[in-house]
Amino acid sequence: MADLFIITKALKDLYNNSQRLVDNESSTLQLINVNGLIAHLCFILLFILIDINWLAILNIISVIVWCVSIVCTIKGRHRISVFLIAIEISTHATVTTLTMGLAAGFQLYLWPAILLMCVLPAAHQKSSFWCLSLIIAPLLLLNLFAPLEKEAYRSIYNGVYLFNLVSASLPFILTAIMVRMIFMHNFQHMEQRAYNDELTGLVNRRRGYEILHAAVKKHQYISIALGDIDHFKRINDSLGHLKGDEALQKIADYCSKQLDDMGTCCRWGGEEFLFIFIDQPYSHVRYKMQTLCEKMPLKVKMEGLDSPITCSFGLVSLDKHETLEQALSEADKRLYQAKDAGRFRVVHEKQPIV
Repeated sequence: MADLFIITKALKDLYNNSQRLVDNESSTLQLINVNGLIAHLCFILLFILIDINWLAILNIISVIVWCVSIVCTIKGRHRISVFLIAIEISTHATVTTLTMGLAAGFQLYLWPAILLMCVLPAAHQKSSFWCLSLIIAPLLLLNLFAPLEKEAYRSIYNGVYLFNLVSASLPFILTAIMVRMIFMHNFQHMEQRAYNDELTGLVNRRRGYEILHAAVKKHQYISIALGDIDHFKRINDSLGHLKGDEALQKIADYCSKQLDDMGTCCRWGGEEFLFIFIDQPYSHVRYKMQTLCEKMPLKVKMEGLDSPITCSFGLVSLDKHETLEQALSEADKRLYQAKDAGRFRVVHEKQPIV
């Protein structure tokens, strides 16, 4: 009953953290703990069936060790859990291999154990070295000095070896899945950090340039609007910089939702935002930016601010004969024209024929 409770607790912990498996050290360790605990429960039945009762008792002790490892993981003692895993796997493989011989295949579990120790995020550098040593040393020594077969167990070798081969393959598969998840997670994380602004979550300036250059290369029709928050300094001065960051986040969220799939909003720098529209009719873009500008004071509000939050915008379309840099410069000029004209407006060029 106690074993069932611990397995249930560990599985529940895994389920609750399944979305954060790669980030959450406890979840990764619990996955290994549960796998090891179930494996040794199977070993108990195996040794009872082949009538080696003292090895069945040894595996009862192993089950207790895995239960302790699960408890350590739950309590955040990750290094202790990793050491227990390494010690149990190496000890069990050594004892069973010396007892039954290499032909039984119990040494096979040391190979996935090495891989698991390499991908475990819990171990620090020194811990990793000692844990790997605990696994590699018996693996080498067993393959060099352990007997190949024992006469007493020759009749059951085929079945036991097949059982161990299949069982030892499961941790390999588990490790491959973990490595794949870690790789994909890290790749996505690096990609997100490279292309998204950390504060607002919007596309950053670097990615904005990439989108624009790709559109220019494909000879697509481009409209851009450069926006700047009106009197942003007063928000920082009156409410503090944390509230200033909150205002930026709220404006970014509003702009993203307002654009839908029509365009891309970038954090261009400071309190500036760049809106990119690809192959959109200029009249639609102008209407969208005008609507976005007019609705902002109603949609973006900050508690403690005595005046509404507004933005000014400079809108241009990229002419065939001008460069991207010229268009951005023109958008910047129109933004300052909007500021000089009293702010809270969109200054745009006349609608071109498209």
